[in-house]
Amino acid sequence: MADAEVGDDAYREDPTVRALEEAFAARTGKLAALFVPSGTMGNQLALRVLATPGSVVIAGRRSHVVAHEHGAAALNAAVQLHPVDDERGVVDVADVRWAIDAASHHWPTPSLLCLENTAMAASGAVIPVATIGALAAVGLPVHLDGARLWNAERTSAGR
Repeated sequence: MADAEVGDDAYREDPTVRALEEAFAARTGKLAALFVPSGTMGNQLALRVLATPGSVVIAGRRSHVVAHEHGAAALNAAVQLHPVDDERGVVDVADVRWAIDAASHHWPTPSLLCLENTAMAASGAVIPVATIGALAAVGLPVHLDGARLWNAERTSAGR
């Protein structure tokens, strides 16, 4: 870091940050990426941008956004969290569908699904790509807490 070329990132003048964002975007197949200094900040930004105020966000009960960020979702994004089972680090599609269907029976409306890959509380369990696709197919926007995403990539490549 002491030898990194730096500039004012507010004006997109920091070549090191730009290179990191461009490399991450290319590696994940996205149009762009945004560097933030912590995983918690990334999660909270995602909640603020992707979730609808007054709604619920579905997330694994042992995920970082639920177990370690506590009331931040309510303060920062005006949403509540709807924790679902994630015993093996994976949220079940049926639980997500149930939460969506429950909105027609006076439950709060879900507006976002948060996943964590790899799942810290499940000893680094990897959510298979096909499972992520099935969860995304439910129709909610999906935020992936990717604090250990390269662990998932390495683990999946070794299979």
